Amino acid sequence: MIAASDDERPGHPPLHLVELLERTGISRARFYQVFESKDALLGAVRTIGIGHLARELERGMQGEPPLAQIVRWVTGFLDQAAEPVRAGRHHFFVIDEFRLLAEEKGARLQARRNLTSALSRAISTGVALGDLPADTDVLKAEEAVCYITAYAFCEHIALRTPPTDEDKRYLAGFVLRGLGASAAGITSVLDDLSAR
Repeated sequence: MIAASDDERPGHPPLHLVELLERTGISRARFYQVFESKDALLGAVRTIGIGHLARELERGMQGEPPLAQIVRWVTGFLDQAAEPVRAGRHHFFVIDEFRLLAEEKGARLQARRNLTSALSRAISTGVALGDLPADTDVLKAEEAVCYITAYAFCEHIALRTPPTDEDKRYLAGFVLRGLGASAAGITSVLDDLSAR
């Protein structure tokens, strides 16, 4: 049921519950035993998509110093736009979550925390090690990185243009400058990014 509902995304006709039930062979009564509504089903799709993306991002950050971890989170998120099949499925729901984060409550807040926990740890470690200013507000820094990265991701999806290495380098540098990283630290991380 969740996999079938994954077809509901921008650029595709709305998926009606009747069609979904026909496609999956599940009865209406059985559907309502599991989900309160179609929105509840789509919420489950979002949760799975966000969990999948969070695991991918965290895996790419392992073993890196804090500034490099932040860059890996940003570029890893942006790389999702280069994979149209995957980006066209679960990750559109990630964009929906970012657009609705202003509510800052309940499931949406938890979804963002799941997605950004590794980023938040990297920022905190960067502050502790002196790579970022001591007066950095970790929560505000995390939110800023999220919104900037999500905006860039949305732009690439909307334009149907995969991000280039130069796009990723620019975004990573923009984020690190915004966080107050030193010029030497930024140069070192971006040089390493270019070398990979």
